[in-house]
Amino acid sequence: MVGSSVLHFQIIRKIGTGAMSVVYEALDTKLERSVALKLLLANADIDPTVQARFLQEAKIVSKFDHPNVGMIHSLETVAGQSFLVMALYQGETLAAHIINTKLKIKTIIQFALEIAKALEHAHGFQVLHRDIKPANIFVAKDAYGTEQIKVLDFGLAKLEQPSHRLTKTNYMTGTILYASPEQLKGQFVAQSDLWAWACVVYEMLTRVAPFAGNSINEVLHQIIAAQPHPLEQIRAGVPDGLTYMVMKCLEKNPDDRIQTAHELVALLEQCLLDIKSGSQASVVTVAYPLTATIHFPKAKFPVPNTEFIGREVELEQIIQTLQTPVNRLVSIVGFGGMGKTRLALE
Repeated sequence: MVGSSVLHFQIIRKIGTGAMSVVYEALDTKLERSVALKLLLANADIDPTVQARFLQEAKIVSKFDHPNVGMIHSLETVAGQSFLVMALYQGETLAAHIINTKLKIKTIIQFALEIAKALEHAHGFQVLHRDIKPANIFVAKDAYGTEQIKVLDFGLAKLEQPSHRLTKTNYMTGTILYASPEQLKGQFVAQSDLWAWACVVYEMLTRVAPFAGNSINEVLHQIIAAQPHPLEQIRAGVPDGLTYMVMKCLEKNPDDRIQTAHELVALLEQCLLDIKSGSQASVVTVAYPLTATIHFPKAKFPVPNTEFIGREVELEQIIQTLQTPVNRLVSIVGFGGMGKTRLALE
């Protein structure tokens, strides 16, 4: 199709081909801008389930307005062939970026945060991505060289209402290297997206997937029964907070993982703040030497809705007391309503 035109789009080159679709760079001659066109492959066009997913992707992503989700401009049809008109970004997939660039820790945390924010936004619409992997994440670069994550390909996404399910019960979707134990059984929950997020972050840190093998059966066994190689043994300098989040999201039982993308975003923002300030202390790691085999209790801290203001003297006293090695416990006492809980959380 290179060199031909579809409606007012002049196709320039092929960008890539997936299992169900092909993506071209094209020129929108009406608006005089470059776009990406995503078309179903000829053999996929006759499958009504594939067509339904294609239409669903357009409907889902068109509702999103988030800087870390790839934008869809429109859904067009010509001669019975539907195609998506999407924003065209300069850069490369995260899969290629991992191969071509040794990512710095701070960059990895920033990318991890942006992926988590995209999932937080999607989950807020009751949409599960179900195929988070480096090939579906794009590292976009603007004219000034600033990088920003764009989560792409919601073709396997699922609205959490049963009426929107497009797969059969006990049918596994997604990519096996990033599939959670429950996904292998055809089950998918929000925490399954967080498992895939952890696999991607692990790969950014180490350049290998956490559950790899020489065969599908070996990968399946790793996912179901094995622990990934400890991060600290592969790469030095990984903050304890980031290690905690990755390992927590790779718990075999979804109930034992970090439960929401919203909570994950809050932890990552704190981790990034610690890196920028030169401190790695955080509420999740201050008391525990972290290893890959430790199973942390599920966090039950409430997330404050307001900014912490004042109490600088009391806060400094508590921090100094906690940093004194002989002190293992600090209790804050006082009358009800004085703000003890808020101070303790801070």
